[in-house]
Amino acid sequence: MKKFSIIITIVLSLVLVLSGCGGGSPATTDPVKTEPGTATENPPVGTEANGTVFDAERFTIVVPEGWEFMDVEGGLQIYKMSGEVIEVHYRGSNQIAEAAKQQAEYLSEMYKGTEPKEVDLLGKKFWMTSFTAAEQDQTSYLRMEDGVMFAIKCAEGNYETAPEFAAILNSIVFK
Repeated sequence: MKKFSIIITIVLSLVLVLSGCGGGSPATTDPVKTEPGTATENPPVGTEANGTVFDAERFTIVVPEGWEFMDVEGGLQIYKMSGEVIEVHYRGSNQIAEAAKQQAEYLSEMYKGTEPKEVDLLGKKFWMTSFTAAEQDQTSYLRMEDGVMFAIKCAEGNYETAPEFAAILNSIVFK
């Protein structure tokens, strides 16, 4: 029971840290049409991750077998009890074009992380920084879309270092 409590505490800590900051290969067919915030067992054709398709308002993503998930404001958090986390969300409105870069700079400075750099991911430009927070290695990918910040936040792995993370992120289909 004590081990379970520690794991829950770690997951909740990650939720707080990851949500506190306000080019891959898309599928070759249209994603399954479901209500936002729901999931289905039919992943889009062409994704490398097999599992449950989660349909958010502005994107779909495959949650692989062995991963848990929960709704978060503007998106989804995917996690394993062993500490790996991917959170994908859209948040805010009427933000300035530089907000993603400023957020990456803030995270880099606050957690003594890597210098933010612009990277190509999922066919889009993102600001990326990696850092350690809550004793977890984390990476944030941030970009602005029509005044709304789109964020991909990873803990204990990222697109560049973990093939499973890359497969999950490559399953994202934008609407």
